[in-house]
Amino acid sequence: MIWRNKASLLVICLLMTSPFQMVIAQCQKSVVGMANMSEGDLVYVRQMAIRNALEQAVMQAGVSVELDQTLDMRQGLSQQQSRFRSNARVTSFQVISEELDDETGVLRVGLGVCVEALDVTDNGNQQKASCDLPIDMGYQNRVTILPPLVEFPEQTRDIANLVHGLQTDILRKLHLQGWQNVASYDVGQTRQPGLLITPNLSPEALLPIQEQTGAQFALFTVVRSMAAHNTDSRILNHIRRSYDFEVRPNHRFVELEWYLVELDQQQIRHQQRGGSQFAGSARVGRDKPVGTAAFLATPTGKALDQVVNELVDSVTDWLSCLPLDVPVLEVRGDDVVVYLHQQSGVRVGDQLAWYSIDGAPVRFQGQNLGFDAQPAGFVEVERLAGQFAVVRVVGEREGARIALGDRLRSW
Repeated sequence: MIWRNKASLLVICLLMTSPFQMVIAQCQKSVVGMANMSEGDLVYVRQMAIRNALEQAVMQAGVSVELDQTLDMRQGLSQQQSRFRSNARVTSFQVISEELDDETGVLRVGLGVCVEALDVTDNGNQQKASCDLPIDMGYQNRVTILPPLVEFPEQTRDIANLVHGLQTDILRKLHLQGWQNVASYDVGQTRQPGLLITPNLSPEALLPIQEQTGAQFALFTVVRSMAAHNTDSRILNHIRRSYDFEVRPNHRFVELEWYLVELDQQQIRHQQRGGSQFAGSARVGRDKPVGTAAFLATPTGKALDQVVNELVDSVTDWLSCLPLDVPVLEVRGDDVVVYLHQQSGVRVGDQLAWYSIDGAPVRFQGQNLGFDAQPAGFVEVERLAGQFAVVRVVGEREGARIALGDRLRSW
């Protein structure tokens, strides 16, 4: 017996095309996904079949294969690992058919899919489009911007409002780049003199930040250098001092280092440095605080602005390649509470994938090494309230039960 439903069930339009990427649209690619009814209820199996079809669609649009082989002179090939990466992404799809075979218990879902594949540009080099995600819903993880720390405060005596002005500038430029799910965290960070400044990854330091902001990530910024010096000859500077002329610095090196830290896992996910050096008037003056047009007009202001732009581009490029990933905070009957801010892009009625945690997270020498997660079902967003959301399970794997610590993801 075959059950058929030719009605259109679902249309999702996903518009995530970057203006800096050239893509070729391939619309209405027909694919069929399959899943076995023994895996769970009908809603769960249908969604798994849809996911299978979408994966096939992006794979058919073109893949790159990476091989890792181990050869032995006597035994030949002893080990091989293959990794397939698609250079495409789904922009929209429509369910056009469903077939349930009662004899085999296999549900087949036919989709009409629009796929964007990369064009070959820039002297034959391909640009990254899908960030290893076959489909991107346009959701944004929440990021909190912490007050920057200055490694050598004596180098910044001529600069006013550096910490607050830099924090505000990073926040403003992230908004301009389209990352709306971001907020500042105004509690100052502590540091120990004489030690290299790095993020404190202890749960006692990070979990309060998440509880107050509902963020998944925190951006730590360290001003590594604002060093200014004079490069003129020693003889010329000696003559200036002899006549009581001030020897002003004419070179400056501006360097920032930034870290993206996952708060609930207490891990550094992204780290990068950026710097800029210039020759010219290096002194700023306390009458030109950071964040004003007067500061931006100075050589130091222009150099700092260049590095901040590099920081923002680096952070947004990395964040845009991540699926939305939030932990389950509480289960109250059928209602499940999670960190999910209204600015994440999620709307009431949207569905997220639910992953159950197998066992406890692995910790070694005080570091969190992560956990194993398995697809367990799907949830639907019922209410959004500030930094929290209430969701309800709509489809689940056989025997799965949602629990504290499970993960909800966009894919």
